[in-house]
Amino acid sequence: MANIPAFKNQDDAKQFRSIFEDTTKAYAYYFDVVRDAFFPGFKTDNYQLDGRTFNVLNEITSTLLYEASSTFKDQRPEYKDEYDSVFIPSRDLKTKVKEALDEFHKEFNTDESN
Repeated sequence: MANIPAFKNQDDAKQFRSIFEDTTKAYAYYFDVVRDAFFPGFKTDNYQLDGRTFNVLNEITSTLLYEASSTFKDQRPEYKDEYDSVFIPSRDLKTKVKEALDEFHKEFNTDESN
């Protein structure tokens, strides 16, 4: 399975499951905070959200978590790690991919219009 390590023993597998469950609970909490901010008084289960609304709230939650984490790490540099500069928020992804492809075409002169 993707991104699940080949555990060396049951204790490692148990620790991974615990971390995953804690992460899931934290994300669900933050998702509910975002949902409540945009739909005050919407006190129901998330399964009643239509797919488009759920996806939008999920995207907002992910973006806000990234931005909060970045701000926190800027204020507390001891929490930064080598992967902090790799993440590209999805709202910037299309622009970044286009820039990379344009650069690739310029560098390797692969643009068929030339």
